Amino acid sequence: MSWIFALWATSAAASDCLGPPTSPEDVVGAIDRALTGFSEGYEDRFNAGWLDATNNVGCLDAPITPALASSFIQIAALHAFAQGDRAAAMSTMRSALTLDPDLSFPDTIAPANGPIDRLVVAARATEPPAVVPIDAQSYAVYVNGARMQFRPDGAPAIVQFVHTDGSVRWSGVVWDAAGLPTLEADATRVTRPPVAVATPDPDEREPLPIEPPPPDPRDGWAGPNVPLLASAGGVAALGGGLLIAGVLSRSGWSSAVDACLTQGCDSTVDELEARRNRANSLGYAGQGSLAVAAGLGVASITVSF
Repeated sequence: MSWIFALWATSAAASDCLGPPTSPEDVVGAIDRALTGFSEGYEDRFNAGWLDATNNVGCLDAPITPALASSFIQIAALHAFAQGDRAAAMSTMRSALTLDPDLSFPDTIAPANGPIDRLVVAARATEPPAVVPIDAQSYAVYVNGARMQFRPDGAPAIVQFVHTDGSVRWSGVVWDAAGLPTLEADATRVTRPPVAVATPDPDEREPLPIEPPPPDPRDGWAGPNVPLLASAGGVAALGGGLLIAGVLSRSGWSSAVDACLTQGCDSTVDELEARRNRANSLGYAGQGSLAVAAGLGVASITVSF
């Protein structure tokens, strides 16, 4: 049993709220942090979000909604999976599917044919958990957001005892009968400071079973297309320079030929021919460089996809 799982089992059996009253929004925020940590492969962030969600459930000042209870049970299934407890992960995921038959995780958590996706498929093929009664003790009992007097057997459930005045007298995550409180008819909620939880040493941590996705080479300028794009830009600049030089050279040759025809030649025919050839060579070289640059540009686009 891991340190985080042991803490959860202990807090689930306690009848005291571990801090001031919390709202459903507090639970939603903790669940979001846990999901983000899981999808990014950060065990410490996932565990911190999970622990916050569990403590917040224990301090709710109003009955939880069925939708939020379903989200919490889904996180509980991910927690059991991350701890390597396949039996608990299976039963908890099946309980989550009972609450939300259309349950689905984002691809960042459950990619197709990945371990979480296979867990959901396997859990969907099993029978729903059996139920066991709860002694209401003169209170209205809410289980996973619905008013009822039974809970799933062998799977976690959010159980809340609500007074006739609408106040929540006890709220917590329950796995079995040992986690349920014994309340007096006029019981009042007791609060105490949160328990300080030591963060395990990095060497003691194990990575989550799902590794974060590799960085997309198309994001920013970190992909293999960068050298190709840089080369294309350099060759294009060279080609442009050669073309400009060729145009200027040919313009000078044309001016010399016109002068020969109108004013007499200061240059020999061979010199004029050499100037024409030089202008043509610069133009051809510039065109060739631009063609190479275009090829490199197309190659960089192909590599990026």
